[in-house]
Amino acid sequence: MAKDELDKAQDVFVAVRGQRDGHQAQLDSLLEYHADYVGQLTKSRDTSVTQLQTMQAFLDKVTNAIHSQTLQVRQLDEVVEKAHAEWLEKRVRHKSLEKLCQKIEKDHHARLEKQEQKLLDELASQRFVRGIQDS
Repeated sequence: MAKDELDKAQDVFVAVRGQRDGHQAQLDSLLEYHADYVGQLTKSRDTSVTQLQTMQAFLDKVTNAIHSQTLQVRQLDEVVEKAHAEWLEKRVRHKSLEKLCQKIEKDHHARLEKQEQKLLDELASQRFVRGIQDS
């Protein structure tokens, strides 16, 4: 059961991290596009006021998209942190339970060996007593 919980937590962590990376890639693309567009805008000399207004309106839309994407990335960063913490917690629990099971198994084997040795000692003692009585 602890192994299943660990696997599930790992799957969630990997999925959320993948989503976050996808959103970060989109943000990077938007930032690059914005920088390229601003670069082209500053190079153009013969631009009318109407064209400048249209370009500025478009830049405003790209800027808003950047802000929105940045917010999504930040929110996903928090989700990734929580998923990572959950995964670490499950991993620690799983390892603790594994160690406990190993200790229980080791103790069980030690008890069995002790019982076996006790039986062998009793058997040897009985044979010794019979040997003395038969003599």
